[in-house]
Amino acid sequence: MSNDHAGYKIDGHMTFALLLNYINATAVLLVLAPVRVAGHDSWMSPVIVTPSAAYLIFVVYQLDKLYPGKTIIEYLPLLLGNILGKAVGLGYVLFFAWIGATVIKEFTALIFGTGVFTLTPEIIVILLLIIATTYATAHGLEVIGRVMSLFWLIIVLIYLIFIIQVLPYIKVSALLPVGEAGLYDILKSSFVAHGFRGEYIILAMLSPYIRSSREALLSANIANIMTTFIILVTLIAAITVMGVGITARSYFTPFNIADFLPTVGIKSFLVFTWIIGFWGKAALSQFVVTDGLVKLLGLREQRPIILPVAVLLVVFSLTFYENSTDLFETISRVLPGMGLFFEYLIPTLLLIAGLIRRKAHHRTRPT
Repeated sequence: MSNDHAGYKIDGHMTFALLLNYINATAVLLVLAPVRVAGHDSWMSPVIVTPSAAYLIFVVYQLDKLYPGKTIIEYLPLLLGNILGKAVGLGYVLFFAWIGATVIKEFTALIFGTGVFTLTPEIIVILLLIIATTYATAHGLEVIGRVMSLFWLIIVLIYLIFIIQVLPYIKVSALLPVGEAGLYDILKSSFVAHGFRGEYIILAMLSPYIRSSREALLSANIANIMTTFIILVTLIAAITVMGVGITARSYFTPFNIADFLPTVGIKSFLVFTWIIGFWGKAALSQFVVTDGLVKLLGLREQRPIILPVAVLLVVFSLTFYENSTDLFETISRVLPGMGLFFEYLIPTLLLIAGLIRRKAHHRTRPT
C-alpha cells in the first residue's frame, strides 16, 4: 500500500464504528478501577470524563483544520522543529504500540480467563490474533472499518440483551446514599477513565483517511456519548448486582455479572463480542503504528514494515507483563499519566502553537 492519503477514505459510519469499539473494547471490561476509589459513587466517572473527551475531539478537529491531510506525526515537526517533532512523533508511535501490545495481552487474558482455551500455549493464541490483524493492516484501514461497521450493531444488541437480563437482579439501594464518597474521591475515580476516553487521540492518526473533518467530528462525538451510556450502564449493573466488594475485584466485569444470571450460554455470546472487539482494537492500533512509522521514516510504502511491526507487537505483549494481575494493575497505574501527556497535554499545546503560528503568518503576510 502506498503512502497516499487520497487512495481511500472511510466514511462517518466506519469512523463511528472504529472509535466506539476502540474505547469500549477495553474500557467496559476494566470498570474496577473507579470502584476501588469511589465505591458505589463510581458510576459518575464515565459522566465526568465525557466533557474531557469532547474537548479532546474538538482539539484534534481544530488541528486537522490547521493541517488538513496530515497526521499528528506529520505536523509535529512543523510545530516543534524537525528533531523535537520527530522525537515526540516516535513517542506517539510507541504509545500506540503499547496500547496494541496491551490489547493483545488482554485478549489472551480473556480467552484463558473465561475458559475458551485452557491447554493451548499463549503464543499460539497471540499468533492467531496477530495474523488476523496483520492481514487487515496489509489491506488498509477500509477493511478494518468495514468489518467493524458490519459488527458494531450486532455487538451492541447482544450487550443490550445481556443488560436487559440483568435488570431483575438490580438492587437500586446499592447506589445510595449518592455522593457518600465525597467530591475528591469521585473526581479521583475518573483518572483511569480519562486515560481510556483519551484514546480518541487516535483520530489525529486517522484524520487524513476520513472523508471529511466534519464527519470525523460528528462520528467521534456520537461515539463519545454512546460510550458514556455503555460504561454507565455497566457500572450501575455491576454495583447493584454484585456489590462494591466483588466489582472492585472483577477484571472482566461483564463476565462476572453473567455468573449471577441463570441464562445458559450468555458468556459464549459475550466472548464472541469481545473477540471481534479485541481484533478491531488490535488491528487499528497495528495500522496506526505501521502508518506512523512510515511517516516518521519518510517511507513510500507500508508493506516493508508491516511484518516487523507485527513481530514487535508480539514481543511487547509477551515481555511487558508477567501475568494478568500485573497487566491490569499496570494499566491502572500507568494509563492516567501517559494519557494526560499524550492524549490531552501535547494536543492542547500543539493547537496553541498552531494558532499562534497562523496568527503570526497572517500578520507578516503582505497586504
